[in-house]
Amino acid sequence: MICERAQLRIGVLFALPQERKPFRPIEAAQQNLIVHCSGAGRENAARGAQQLLAQGAQYLIVCGFGGGLVEEVMPGTLLLADQVLDGAASSPQVYKPNVELFWQAQQVAPPQVCLQIGPLATVNRVLLNSAEKSAFLQKLSAIYPEKPLGIDMESFGAAQVAAAHNCPWIVVRAITDGHRDSMPFDFNVLTDTQGRIRPFPLLLAVLKQPQNLPELLLLGKRAANAAKMLALYLQNLVAVLQEPLP
Repeated sequence: MICERAQLRIGVLFALPQERKPFRPIEAAQQNLIVHCSGAGRENAARGAQQLLAQGAQYLIVCGFGGGLVEEVMPGTLLLADQVLDGAASSPQVYKPNVELFWQAQQVAPPQVCLQIGPLATVNRVLLNSAEKSAFLQKLSAIYPEKPLGIDMESFGAAQVAAAHNCPWIVVRAITDGHRDSMPFDFNVLTDTQGRIRPFPLLLAVLKQPQNLPELLLLGKRAANAAKMLALYLQNLVAVLQEPLP
Protein backbone atom coordinates (compact mmCIF):
# COMPACT_ATOMS: atom_id res chain seq x y z
CA MET A 1 0.00 0.00 0.00
CA ILE A 2 1.41 3.40 -1.02
CA CYS A 3 0.70 6.31 1.31
CA GLU A 4 0.59 9.71 -0.38
CA ARG A 5 2.42 12.49 1.44
CA ALA A 6 0.15 15.32 2.48
CA GLN A 7 0.80 18.51 0.54
CA LEU A 8 2.21 21.50 2.35
CA ARG A 9 -0.47 24.14 2.89
CA ILE A 10 0.65 27.58 1.73
CA GLY A 11 -1.28 30.68 2.78
CA VAL A 12 -1.16 33.61 0.35
CA LEU A 13 -2.41 36.92 1.73
CA PHE A 14 -3.36 39.82 -0.52
CA ALA A 15 -5.04 43.03 0.56
CA LEU A 16 -7.13 43.80 -2.55
CA PRO A 17 -8.79 41.79 -5.34
CA GLN A 18 -6.88 43.68 -8.06
CA GLU A 19 -3.61 42.47 -6.53
CA ARG A 20 -4.87 38.90 -6.70
CA LYS A 21 -6.50 38.94 -10.15
CA PRO A 22 -3.55 37.71 -12.31
CA PHE A 23 -2.79 35.04 -9.70
CA ARG A 24 -6.21 33.36 -9.92
CA PRO A 25 -5.31 30.94 -12.77
CA ILE A 26 -2.32 29.82 -10.70
CA GLU A 27 -4.57 29.22 -7.70
CA ALA A 28 -6.70 26.88 -9.79
CA ALA A 29 -3.65 24.78 -10.68
CA GLN A 30 -2.27 24.56 -7.13
CA GLN A 31 -4.60 22.72 -4.77
CA ASN A 32 -2.40 23.30 -1.73
CA LEU A 33 -2.90 27.08 -1.71
CA ILE A 34 -5.14 28.94 0.72
CA VAL A 35 -5.67 32.45 -0.63
CA HIS A 36 -7.33 35.38 1.11
CA CYS A 37 -7.90 39.08 0.45
CA SER A 38 -7.87 40.84 3.80
CA GLY A 39 -8.61 44.43 2.88
CA ALA A 40 -6.13 47.27 3.32
CA GLY A 41 -4.41 48.15 6.59
CA ARG A 42 -2.43 46.30 9.22
CA GLU A 43 -5.45 45.37 11.33
CA ASN A 44 -7.22 43.77 8.37
CA ALA A 45 -3.99 42.00 7.41
CA ALA A 46 -3.58 40.66 10.95
CA ARG A 47 -7.11 39.25 10.85
CA GLY A 48 -6.44 37.77 7.41
CA ALA A 49 -3.28 36.09 8.64
CA GLN A 50 -5.18 34.66 11.60
CA GLN A 51 -7.79 33.26 9.22
CA LEU A 52 -5.19 31.60 6.98
CA LEU A 53 -3.45 30.02 9.97
CA ALA A 54 -6.80 28.78 11.29
CA GLN A 55 -7.36 27.13 7.89
CA GLY A 56 -4.10 25.22 8.23
CA ALA A 57 -1.51 27.37 6.45
CA GLN A 58 2.03 26.16 7.22
CA TYR A 59 3.79 28.98 5.34
CA LEU A 60 2.52 32.52 4.86
CA ILE A 61 3.27 34.65 1.80
CA VAL A 62 2.22 38.27 2.39
CA CYS A 63 1.99 40.13 -0.90
CA GLY A 64 0.35 42.93 -2.83
CA PHE A 65 1.07 46.51 -3.86
CA GLY A 66 3.58 48.87 -2.30
CA GLY A 67 5.38 52.14 -2.91
CA GLY A 68 9.05 52.82 -3.53
CA LEU A 69 11.13 55.08 -1.29
CA VAL A 70 14.42 54.99 -3.22
CA GLU A 71 15.34 55.39 -6.87
CA GLU A 72 16.07 51.73 -7.62
CA VAL A 73 12.67 50.57 -6.33
CA MET A 74 10.63 51.80 -9.27
CA PRO A 75 7.15 50.91 -10.55
CA GLY A 76 7.01 47.30 -11.72
CA THR A 77 9.79 46.23 -9.35
CA LEU A 78 9.16 43.58 -6.69
CA LEU A 79 10.54 44.23 -3.21
CA LEU A 80 11.34 41.13 -1.17
CA ALA A 81 11.55 42.27 2.45
CA ASP A 82 14.54 41.11 4.47
CA GLN A 83 12.87 42.81 7.44
CA VAL A 84 9.54 44.49 8.09
CA LEU A 85 9.56 47.68 10.14
CA ASP A 86 6.72 49.38 11.97
CA GLY A 87 6.65 52.77 10.30
CA ALA A 88 4.31 54.18 12.94
CA ALA A 89 6.45 53.24 15.95
CA SER A 90 8.54 55.65 18.02
CA SER A 91 11.05 52.91 18.87
CA PRO A 92 12.36 50.04 16.71
CA GLN A 93 9.81 47.31 15.99
CA VAL A 94 11.16 44.76 13.50
CA TYR A 95 10.22 41.31 12.20
CA LYS A 96 12.53 39.21 10.03
CA PRO A 97 11.45 36.31 7.80
CA ASN A 98 12.49 32.69 8.21
CA VAL A 99 16.06 32.31 6.89
CA GLU A 100 15.44 29.18 4.78
CA LEU A 101 12.20 30.46 3.29
CA PHE A 102 13.79 33.84 2.55
CA TRP A 103 16.71 32.13 0.80
CA GLN A 104 14.34 30.14 -1.41
CA ALA A 105 12.37 33.28 -2.22
CA GLN A 106 15.51 34.98 -3.53
CA GLN A 107 16.18 32.23 -6.09
CA VAL A 108 12.93 32.07 -8.05
CA ALA A 109 12.41 35.42 -9.80
CA PRO A 110 11.79 34.85 -13.54
CA PRO A 111 13.94 36.85 -16.01
CA GLN A 112 11.27 39.46 -16.70
CA VAL A 113 10.89 40.33 -13.00
CA CYS A 114 13.18 42.85 -11.31
CA LEU A 115 13.54 41.72 -7.69
CA GLN A 116 14.99 44.10 -5.10
CA ILE A 117 15.81 43.00 -1.55
CA GLY A 118 15.75 45.19 1.53
CA PRO A 119 13.72 46.59 4.42
CA LEU A 120 10.02 47.41 4.07
CA ALA A 121 8.09 49.74 6.37
CA THR A 122 4.37 49.49 7.10
CA VAL A 123 2.51 52.81 7.32
CA ASN A 124 -1.01 53.69 8.41
CA ARG A 125 -1.93 55.90 5.45
CA VAL A 126 -1.11 56.39 1.79
CA LEU A 127 1.88 58.70 1.36
CA LEU A 128 0.72 61.06 -1.35
CA ASN A 129 3.87 62.65 -2.81
CA SER A 130 7.65 62.80 -2.74
CA ALA A 131 7.66 65.33 0.10
CA GLU A 132 5.70 62.98 2.36
CA LYS A 133 7.94 60.06 1.41
CA SER A 134 11.11 62.07 2.09
CA ALA A 135 9.78 63.23 5.46
CA PHE A 136 8.89 59.67 6.35
CA LEU A 137 12.39 58.43 5.48
CA GLN A 138 13.94 61.19 7.56
CA LYS A 139 11.76 60.28 10.53
CA LEU A 140 12.63 56.59 10.32
CA SER A 141 16.36 57.28 9.97
CA ALA A 142 16.31 58.41 13.59
CA ILE A 143 14.70 55.12 14.68
CA TYR A 144 16.09 52.36 12.47
CA PRO A 145 19.73 51.73 11.45
CA GLU A 146 18.69 50.66 7.93
CA LYS A 147 16.40 52.81 5.84
CA PRO A 148 13.39 51.11 4.23
CA LEU A 149 13.37 50.75 0.46
CA GLY A 150 9.59 50.64 0.23
CA ILE A 151 6.31 51.00 2.09
CA ASP A 152 2.99 49.22 2.38
CA MET A 153 0.03 49.24 4.75
CA GLU A 154 -0.32 45.57 5.73
CA SER A 155 2.87 43.56 6.14
CA PHE A 156 3.78 44.38 9.74
CA GLY A 157 0.38 43.26 11.00
CA ALA A 158 0.55 39.95 9.13
CA ALA A 159 4.18 39.29 10.10
CA GLN A 160 3.35 39.95 13.74
CA VAL A 161 0.64 37.28 13.70
CA ALA A 162 2.77 34.76 11.81
CA ALA A 163 5.70 35.25 14.19
CA ALA A 164 3.43 34.80 17.22
CA HIS A 165 2.34 31.42 15.81
CA ASN A 166 5.85 30.35 14.73
CA CYS A 167 4.70 30.20 11.12
CA PRO A 168 7.43 30.83 8.51
CA TRP A 169 6.57 33.89 6.44
CA ILE A 170 7.90 36.18 3.75
CA VAL A 171 6.74 39.50 2.34
CA VAL A 172 6.94 40.58 -1.30
CA ARG A 173 5.43 43.82 -2.58
CA ALA A 174 4.80 44.88 -6.17
CA ILE A 175 5.68 48.55 -6.57
CA THR A 176 3.07 50.82 -8.16
CA ASP A 177 4.60 54.25 -7.45
CA GLY A 178 8.19 55.42 -7.16
CA HIS A 179 9.83 57.75 -4.67
CA ARG A 180 9.23 60.82 -6.87
CA ASP A 181 5.67 59.91 -7.88
CA SER A 182 2.57 61.62 -6.51
CA MET A 183 -0.89 60.16 -6.14
CA PRO A 184 -3.37 61.77 -8.56
CA PHE A 185 -5.93 62.05 -5.74
CA ASP A 186 -6.00 61.60 -1.98
CA PHE A 187 -6.85 57.91 -1.70
CA ASN A 188 -6.93 58.21 2.08
CA VAL A 189 -10.36 59.82 1.73
CA LEU A 190 -11.54 57.98 -1.39
CA THR A 191 -11.44 54.43 -0.01
CA ASP A 192 -13.57 52.46 2.42
CA THR A 193 -12.34 50.59 5.50
CA GLN A 194 -11.27 47.67 3.27
CA GLY A 195 -9.16 49.90 1.03
CA ARG A 196 -11.60 49.69 -1.88
CA ILE A 197 -12.14 52.78 -4.03
CA ARG A 198 -15.54 54.39 -3.50
CA PRO A 199 -16.73 55.12 -7.06
CA PHE A 200 -18.89 58.20 -6.39
CA PRO A 201 -16.29 60.14 -4.34
CA LEU A 202 -13.67 59.26 -6.98
CA LEU A 203 -15.94 60.55 -9.74
CA LEU A 204 -16.41 63.81 -7.85
CA ALA A 205 -12.66 64.12 -7.38
CA VAL A 206 -12.09 63.63 -11.12
CA LEU A 207 -14.75 66.23 -11.96
CA LYS A 208 -13.08 68.72 -9.61
CA GLN A 209 -9.57 68.00 -10.92
CA PRO A 210 -9.93 66.59 -14.45
CA GLN A 211 -6.29 67.48 -15.18
CA ASN A 212 -5.30 64.59 -12.88
CA LEU A 213 -7.18 61.95 -14.88
CA PRO A 214 -4.16 60.97 -17.04
CA GLU A 215 -2.14 60.34 -13.86
CA LEU A 216 -4.95 58.17 -12.50
CA LEU A 217 -5.00 56.12 -15.70
CA LEU A 218 -1.21 55.77 -15.57
CA LEU A 219 -1.40 54.55 -11.99
CA GLY A 220 -3.99 51.99 -13.07
CA LYS A 221 -1.68 50.70 -15.82
CA ARG A 222 1.24 50.52 -13.41
CA ALA A 223 -0.86 48.63 -10.88
CA ALA A 224 -1.98 46.12 -13.52
CA ASN A 225 1.63 45.55 -14.59
CA ALA A 226 2.80 45.24 -10.98
CA ALA A 227 0.12 42.63 -10.29
CA LYS A 228 1.23 40.69 -13.38
CA MET A 229 4.88 40.71 -12.26
CA LEU A 230 3.81 39.58 -8.80
CA ALA A 231 1.82 36.66 -10.22
CA LEU A 232 4.77 35.51 -12.34
CA TYR A 233 7.01 35.54 -9.30
CA LEU A 234 4.50 33.80 -7.04
CA GLN A 235 3.96 31.07 -9.63
CA ASN A 236 7.63 30.12 -9.33
CA LEU A 237 7.70 30.53 -5.57
CA VAL A 238 4.75 28.29 -4.73
CA ALA A 239 6.10 25.66 -7.14
CA VAL A 240 9.25 25.21 -5.01
CA LEU A 241 7.56 25.41 -1.62
CA GLN A 242 6.37 21.83 -1.44
CA GLU A 243 8.31 20.50 1.54
CA PRO A 244 8.42 21.58 5.20
CA LEU A 245 11.47 23.63 6.13
CA PRO A 246 14.27 21.82 8.00
